[in-house]
Amino acid sequence: MNIINLLLIFYSSAVLYFIVYKITILINHNRGRIKEIENRDNTIKYCQDISIIVYSHNNCAKLMDLIECIKKQNYPTKHYNVNVILDNCTDESAKKLEIIGGARIFRLTTDEGPVGRNKGYAWLLKRVLSTENTNIFVFIDSNYYIQNDFLQNINNAIDKNPVITASIKNSEDLEDICSDLQNTIDKIKIITDFSRNTAGLSTFINMACFAIRQDVLEKVTLGFWEKDYEALNFAINLSKSDYKISYAKDVKAYRQRYDSISSFTQNIIAKFQSNTLCFIKNIKTLLTAKFTTKEFVLSLLYLNEPCFLGLMIISAIILKLCINSSIGDFAYYMTLVGMLLSVFIINISRLNFKDFKNSLLMMLLVPITPIYSAISPIKNLFKFKFIEILEENKKIESFKQKKDIILTDGDREISCTLEVVGVKGLYKAIFTYNNKHLESSKYSRFDLALDEIDEKLKAHGFVMKICLNCGYFKNDITGDDFSCGTCVHQGRIEEQGEITELWDCCENIISANARKHIQNSLK
Repeated sequence: MNIINLLLIFYSSAVLYFIVYKITILINHNRGRIKEIENRDNTIKYCQDISIIVYSHNNCAKLMDLIECIKKQNYPTKHYNVNVILDNCTDESAKKLEIIGGARIFRLTTDEGPVGRNKGYAWLLKRVLSTENTNIFVFIDSNYYIQNDFLQNINNAIDKNPVITASIKNSEDLEDICSDLQNTIDKIKIITDFSRNTAGLSTFINMACFAIRQDVLEKVTLGFWEKDYEALNFAINLSKSDYKISYAKDVKAYRQRYDSISSFTQNIIAKFQSNTLCFIKNIKTLLTAKFTTKEFVLSLLYLNEPCFLGLMIISAIILKLCINSSIGDFAYYMTLVGMLLSVFIINISRLNFKDFKNSLLMMLLVPITPIYSAISPIKNLFKFKFIEILEENKKIESFKQKKDIILTDGDREISCTLEVVGVKGLYKAIFTYNNKHLESSKYSRFDLALDEIDEKLKAHGFVMKICLNCGYFKNDITGDDFSCGTCVHQGRIEEQGEITELWDCCENIISANARKHIQNSLK
């Protein structure tokens, strides 16, 4: 038996596996529709407590839209709370959230820039999981919006399913080539996920919108969410722990963002890389785990229907023209059956002519994906020196200063530290007392970062004894970074003074009210 026959046997076995899988999808799609009608229950379920976690990075307008959607939920407000992660945001998200209220703000600030959605989720959960009094955690990306029955549908669905992933669709006002491509993918994914759910198979979590019970989060380790492939790994660990990830047809979220064709292709490449890396890391699972988990790991390598159909057509042509043997004939007929089943699945997905046109475009993108992934390490070698130069420039552009200051509530004085960090023209202030930190957002001006810390402390009845709050300080902010003003204390109140920094301290600091009293006395 030569190498070609061995390859044909392997190919035929793989196609046969997919034939069985696609027959399972088709059967369970019809079963699921019947089961959905039989088990339809419109009774109101007991309202569980829900903690909503929203991730955002410089996405103020869409974040406000999402918060408004949450406020309009037909779910009792006493049974849910909103937590917003602002990942290194430099826009007006924090200020607008404070104005409209209704959400707890968690500012995630790092010198390296945005950490990403998955790591942002993990960062917040480590802080609130042990103290949050809730039943369900719901995670939503701010690039999406929801309908008024979103929380009610989650409450109903999660009663029987500990982990659910939402049905993701494009917003109706998205009309571009990338949205059309994504619509084609979504139509097939909805059918596939629905059928897998009916068959008792898990689906992978869509990190843009999903829900999970708190008791599950307490049992399954959270450290797998920092990177995309580790988020996939988290889903596999849930499967190993007998927690099925269910697709919830009624829990819907809608994209409200536009992609360029370049970023769309990059997303496909990133998904391919993540799936491949996760499969390699879990390849031992194929030998040790139960069948459903083995299939779940193998599903990382599944192609969507248009791409699978394109692959079958190309394979059928090659087998018919180039292979002349009984094994080749068997592989050819298996390929034809695979094509037929793929057409049936595409048919029940209700694809129109535009979707088929988009499918052809995606078939062109598929071969680009592994090629790009293969050359990425080589490309990175050429970029290494350039990145090194950028890092050096970053070090030059950054600075860090720390000062000891006094905090007072009118009765007592407390020694604290105030630190200002500047990176690439953006400033943030960090207040520290007893190993506890209070950080501001990043601003293009020094004084705005200091103002945010000052307002937060004043809200708790404390004032920093620095020039910014001194009655002798003349608020004519100067300097390239707006870090300086004028001190008019020279033994008497005068109009002229000397330049001083906003956060300087001295023994002559008095409150603004005290200065007014002195001025009135002199008059």
